[in-house]
Amino acid sequence: MNNKIFLKNVDQRFEECKKILMTKGLEYMAGDDDRFANFKRIAKKYGVPTELVAAIYMQKHFDSITNFIRLRCEGKKIEEIELTEPISGRFIDAINYLTLLDGIIYEETEKEKSEGQNIQEK
Repeated sequence: MNNKIFLKNVDQRFEECKKILMTKGLEYMAGDDDRFANFKRIAKKYGVPTELVAAIYMQKHFDSITNFIRLRCEGKKIEEIELTEPISGRFIDAINYLTLLDGIIYEETEKEKSEGQNIQEK
């Protein structure tokens, strides 16, 4: 693939990522203004960090991608691999979960900085 085609593919993929983040995000927020509300609810319920919940959700997409690669290594042609959705959809989902995880960690970092400043001010 030449670079021009590759960059066009990247642009298309990220547009798809953004579209899905915008539409599915509203569904997962469940009326809450917090983008990470669903991860936080589950994290609180099970007493684990929010980023762990996001990482677990993300892992199912990596598992699907890894299985696809394993089947290719076994000699299967792409069209012979039975998938519930195109593999490109799994890539988009994985990219989106990485983006969400990045946002969660950014939020936690800012929270920790703020808490540190509050302690120093006392």
